[in-house]
Amino acid sequence: MNNEVVFHDLGPVHYRAGLRIQKLLEEDVQGANQQHLVVLEHNPVFTLGKNANRENLIWTDKFLDEKRIQVFETTRGGDITYHGPGQIVVYPILNLQQIGINLGNFVRGLEESMIRTTSQLGISAQQIKGDSGVWVRTDNKFSKLGAIGLHVSKWITTHGIAFNVSPNLDHYLGINACGFKDRGVASIASLLGDKAPPVSVVKKILISEVCQQFGLNLHQPPAPTRSVSVIVFREITKKIEILMMKRVPEDGGWWQSVTGMLDPGESLTQAALREVFEETGLKGDLIDLNYQHTFVIPKERLGKPYLFNTEHCFALRVGAPEAKVVLSEFEHEVYEWASVDRAKDLTPWDGMRIVIDRLSDLLKD
Repeated sequence: MNNEVVFHDLGPVHYRAGLRIQKLLEEDVQGANQQHLVVLEHNPVFTLGKNANRENLIWTDKFLDEKRIQVFETTRGGDITYHGPGQIVVYPILNLQQIGINLGNFVRGLEESMIRTTSQLGISAQQIKGDSGVWVRTDNKFSKLGAIGLHVSKWITTHGIAFNVSPNLDHYLGINACGFKDRGVASIASLLGDKAPPVSVVKKILISEVCQQFGLNLHQPPAPTRSVSVIVFREITKKIEILMMKRVPEDGGWWQSVTGMLDPGESLTQAALREVFEETGLKGDLIDLNYQHTFVIPKERLGKPYLFNTEHCFALRVGAPEAKVVLSEFEHEVYEWASVDRAKDLTPWDGMRIVIDRLSDLLKD
């Protein structure tokens, strides 16, 4: 048996980046290197399991765009579910043979971990025979508090559990959650109101219960590296234009905003202003978007094993719209002042699209 596990507490992670993280860690487990337990929060998404009925997605594509909710098809079991901020997602990337447990007991152990977590918070939750997950009684019906959806290949698990602490429950109106039309959805916040603890507190309890269930010994890896991204924009006749730059071909050739790693001893703000000037020659008013997300940099780009990076997001309003852009020829070959929609079409990264949306919403308020 091998119960030594690397623990990754990643915070906000965009869903597509989460899939990429799971794939890389699954390959790590396949190579008999080490096992992993990942905890994170996703941006608002609906995900369909391999057995999902598309009719359980109620909202139209247009309404989903307005709500800024993405839709993904996945390889996990189960029907359709929701992920979003305020929900703890746990991905156990484990070899069940190495931890000495079969799949049925593993599923029941995950359910029991969530039940014991709710018990510590003064909530009575239960399993329902034939229906995975954890349920509570609300308004004379069962409501789901925690969901399970797994994928298992060669005894290695991916995907996992989603435990509702304080997500936006209105988003569940867009689906028949897990395929049920006659059951509700609950959260710790909806059950306890003002007495509900924050996500950070519930997360510690839940991870402790998971470890106790399966006898896992957690090890902390090195902290993620840190970077900044800056959406540089100007305002022309009450419309915003976003500076998009195309990387040189030998470094990917994709369109992006300003990005860069922190130098030793540098603050996030200092790094953001420095990177903008180095990559564009521009100055302006820096806006902290109060948002960060974590992603994995694959070994193909590093020439060494993957590493996690946490990126803090800013915007910068160019004071003089006619200011000249001076590109760093070693990083970018061409630039374009693009509309919001054009900028979102140009970038290949979900993270940048989400940050552009955050900036657009901020400027509308």
